[in-house]
Amino acid sequence: MPLLPLPARRPLLRHSIARRRWPLRPLAAALLAHTAIAQAQDADGAPSAPPTAQPVQLERVEIRGTRSETEQRRQSTASKIIIGRDEIEKYGDSNVADVLKRLPGVTVGGTPGRGGDIRMRGLSGGYTQILINGERIPEGFSLDALAPEQIERIEVLRAPSAEFGAQAIGGTLNIVLRGGVTRPRRDTLVLASAFEGGRPKPSVGWARSDKQGDLSYDLSANLGRHSWLSRNTTRTVSQFGAQPVVDRSEQYASRSHMETANASGVLQYRLGAGESVSLTPYFAYSQARNWAHSEVTPDTATTFAATRTPFTWYWGTARATARWQLRPAEGAKLDAKFSGHYSGWGNATQRDEFGPASAGLPLTRELDGTGRTRDRGFNTSGKYSRQLDNGHEPAAGWDLDLSQRGEQQATLDQVYAPVPNTDPRSQTLGTRRLISALWAQDEWTLTPQWTLQAGLRWERIATRSGWVDDTGQPAAASQHSSVATPLLHALWRPDADSRDQVRLSLTRSYKAPTAAQLAARRSISRNVPTDQTNSPSTPDYIGNPLLRPELATGLDAAYEHYLGSGGMVSVGVFHRQIQNLIRTVTTPTAQAVPWASAPRYTSQPVNLASATTSGIELEAKVRLSELAPAAAPVDVRGNLSLFRSRVASVPGPNNTLDRQPGYTANVGADYKLRSLPLSLGGNLNFTPGYTTRTSAEYSSQTGVRRALDAYGQWTFSPTASLRVSANNLLPLHATSSSSFIGPGGSESTWTDAPTVTVLTVRLELKI
Repeated sequence: MPLLPLPARRPLLRHSIARRRWPLRPLAAALLAHTAIAQAQDADGAPSAPPTAQPVQLERVEIRGTRSETEQRRQSTASKIIIGRDEIEKYGDSNVADVLKRLPGVTVGGTPGRGGDIRMRGLSGGYTQILINGERIPEGFSLDALAPEQIERIEVLRAPSAEFGAQAIGGTLNIVLRGGVTRPRRDTLVLASAFEGGRPKPSVGWARSDKQGDLSYDLSANLGRHSWLSRNTTRTVSQFGAQPVVDRSEQYASRSHMETANASGVLQYRLGAGESVSLTPYFAYSQARNWAHSEVTPDTATTFAATRTPFTWYWGTARATARWQLRPAEGAKLDAKFSGHYSGWGNATQRDEFGPASAGLPLTRELDGTGRTRDRGFNTSGKYSRQLDNGHEPAAGWDLDLSQRGEQQATLDQVYAPVPNTDPRSQTLGTRRLISALWAQDEWTLTPQWTLQAGLRWERIATRSGWVDDTGQPAAASQHSSVATPLLHALWRPDADSRDQVRLSLTRSYKAPTAAQLAARRSISRNVPTDQTNSPSTPDYIGNPLLRPELATGLDAAYEHYLGSGGMVSVGVFHRQIQNLIRTVTTPTAQAVPWASAPRYTSQPVNLASATTSGIELEAKVRLSELAPAAAPVDVRGNLSLFRSRVASVPGPNNTLDRQPGYTANVGADYKLRSLPLSLGGNLNFTPGYTTRTSAEYSSQTGVRRALDAYGQWTFSPTASLRVSANNLLPLHATSSSSFIGPGGSESTWTDAPTVTVLTVRLELKI
């Protein structure tokens, strides 16, 4: 049977949306004198007699030096990896996720080239803390809204810190946007287009920075349009009770179009030496349209043979941060931030199900749904530090984050056959969350060989939720928790100038339950009407207001050896002991519920006993000519991270933490030709397949992930360059499966989706 024709496009939803300074007066005088003599030369080039010396008023000239990313990593007491602009731009990635996947210990979900959820040390969402300019991102924010051109650097903190927060069992990613102008830059225009499956994904980016006296600014903007096709095949085999065996295959295809726009900037006014005020606005907007259809192999339990689903979606956010930096006393610094944000997103979808082909494909069911969410909040944070003569640098600060969210969802489920039925449902949810924190730390240069950083952070989270479910009954729940987290970092070198050093961190961190997990409202599976029994793979969801935060005690240790030209070798280990583990558990059998006339499978987040996770992290980057003088100046890099975890209350084997692979690895090289203005490079990212058992009844499998990327950059002049890159050069099929074996029956599902190579052409012009 041929696939159903795609419907005509429907209109979108309408909506609104540390540096040192050296004054160089003698050098400045020499330069000015040379300039005056040159300008006084005759037209034929012969120098004229020197003019009578006149008093010259010299201006202060400063050279501002910045340490390389490798040197900043070496000098940091707490473990920190810094990725600068050169590395971010190298492969011409169109999304932040593709940049992050090459970092040590970072894995990315989703289809290659399209972004996905970010996980450090193989730990799933919530264990990795993601910050933008040191501020916690709101729930619902997607890193896909950021263009790599807007990022100045990425900081990877493997252990939590008192300043950046302890909600980082896996680690912290701090994305620092462009800003902090030290010299004027030309207008930069970036014209790019990616090609996925032959479909163009054009984008245009612009950036400008300038400085006039004490006022400086840095602005950037990006527009993009993305189109792609998606296909997958899913097979489900199940049997429950006395029902016959169901063997269903579904072929799914969709086409999607998305437009994106984002802009960011920094406006800074210098008040004096080390003192300034600044304003950092950020805006992002995305809208998408999707048309999907599928064919289903008829079986004894399926009432439809095909589906058609048009879908529209939008998302927008605006954020502004005001920052005040001053020096209230000699050797003291005060850094205060005040920010506000507003985000909104919504969707409209319609799913039509059609009967068997023998009946002429009649419409048997129509499911319409709309959703709307609004999120707004205010944050203030600050840090006071002072450099003392005895080697101590104490610091203390605060963090206050207030956010409010409102959600509205409505569905209309109309069944036309075999038994007509209409089931309207609507839900509203409002949540309010207040996070307040106080912290203090002291960084102490004990000896030229030893540096210590000890800190303590106290954090309290109060959440209140109110909702009205589809029965029209209002309800509310509140929950609060507080956590004190001591942290200790140590750095040791054999001598002050040694290229070898050892790091050690003893920390306490935690993971707080989300507002959606705490709200006790239910979310009914849209795929199965409430007069039918759903399956373990499509359960109804219930929140849990009694959830407690997960607490983790951690140990990190590493040996590092630094080479010339920015090279280094690192070997590290880590261990986390987690208590009150949160996991979503599905009931082993279908049970009677008040919102459905048929028994239903339900899932709910609960606190389990405990879990452990450990790992070994290897990293190296070196220039071959350092090892062998006759070798080509090729920069080689690689990293390998090995993971192991166990959940105590889940029987083995494979009772690991959610979606944690056994290892992840990267190997790459870069080479700049001597005879041509051409740079070449490539990187191979590999994550093996793995199985995760989340309960005695349920387990899931994820297939091998492999991404081979390559790039070439031709520099025509200092103001023009062309970069051609390819992501996922050796595409694999993305495969996954799940299995459920319970007292009431069993179900197994297999999904296979092809992936494609994404080619990108990027022209950068400095005007």
